[in-house]
Amino acid sequence: MNLFQILPIALRALSLNKVRSTLTALGVVFGVAAVVAMLSIGEGARRESIEQVELLGANTIVIKNSTGWQPFSSDGLVMCDGEAIGSLNDVVAWAGLRRYKDRTVARLGKKFKAEVVATTPSYATVVDLGLDRGRYFDDFEYVRGAHVCILGSTLKRGLFGFEDAIGEDVKIGDTYFTVIGVAEYKRIGRSRISGLKIPHYNNEIFVPLTLADYFEGEEQHRPRSPECLDEIWVKVATSRQVVTVARLLERLLSRLHAEQDDFTIVVPQSLLAQTQRTQRTFNIVMGAIAGISLLVGGIGIMNIMLATVLERRFEIGVRRAAGATARVVMLQFLLEAMLISLVGCIVGILLGTVIATAVAHYAGWRTAINFIHVIAAVGVAAGVGIASGYYPALRAARTDPGEALRYE
Repeated sequence: MNLFQILPIALRALSLNKVRSTLTALGVVFGVAAVVAMLSIGEGARRESIEQVELLGANTIVIKNSTGWQPFSSDGLVMCDGEAIGSLNDVVAWAGLRRYKDRTVARLGKKFKAEVVATTPSYATVVDLGLDRGRYFDDFEYVRGAHVCILGSTLKRGLFGFEDAIGEDVKIGDTYFTVIGVAEYKRIGRSRISGLKIPHYNNEIFVPLTLADYFEGEEQHRPRSPECLDEIWVKVATSRQVVTVARLLERLLSRLHAEQDDFTIVVPQSLLAQTQRTQRTFNIVMGAIAGISLLVGGIGIMNIMLATVLERRFEIGVRRAAGATARVVMLQFLLEAMLISLVGCIVGILLGTVIATAVAHYAGWRTAINFIHVIAAVGVAAGVGIASGYYPALRAARTDPGEALRYE
């Protein structure tokens, strides 16, 4: 008898004990569901982390001022630092900026809180700030301090709805600015990479750095020089050069700042690698814990199959006496164990997908089902079925027909 002839016999045997077969499969169901749900959460976090770094740019370096603007402290980052950085061979472009949080942006009675980013014309190139409408301010507007701005997509929708914002005026604090561009929408995920703050481009408004003095408020501990910067963003030629250039920047700025520790260099690519290592460890630990459930499920299948072999000794004897070989008997019981495991696997995959979807909906976490993980789950379940069913099937095959017939 071949496999296709034995399959209906195995299915009929399982259908005669539906409750037992269902309860036996539950261990595999919960084990596979746990594995799929955990790996989906881990995969979602991994993809979101990659998207966050891609949002900043894999070949981008961020230098932050760490002085805190305390009295008698150094000025930290200044425009001269950016000019020195821009002279390096591997640097494609750089942009200096200041950030002003929670500024009121108003138009026709509508008011919203937004972050004002006062920056240089090269900022759009460095961070790949795509525009949905309009344009970015140019060098001429930057030098003469033109009152122009670019709105983030969320801010534009709040102030203008579906109206065209280009050429219209908005009020930031007490100063009016003409909208010349609208930035394209950028998906900002909920997950965060340790040590890296993702700018919320959609709720930002970009103005020339030459107008920064309009936004210097009482929150500053001391007046800042017009040359002072909060951040310098650097774009490197290729992502392979990022770490090397970051080390070069650290030496350059340390020399320019007389060894004062008043800046911090952040390399998104390196932080991503560190985060992914942590996530891999998390996935391994969670997978191991979920794997224990599969192991328990496999032991459950083995116990039930051993009991089944004892209960069906007379059936085994009749089949052997009718001419069935030991190989056919062994294959039947092995197939029964695999069917229980595979059915449990399929139900477990569906349950794990439901759990992952529920987590994404209620907890706000991003989840992603990786097809490779599904294939792996099926393979593991088949392996559990074979491993747990082999010994019971072997015992069934070795049953003496004469003794089996006397058993009844």
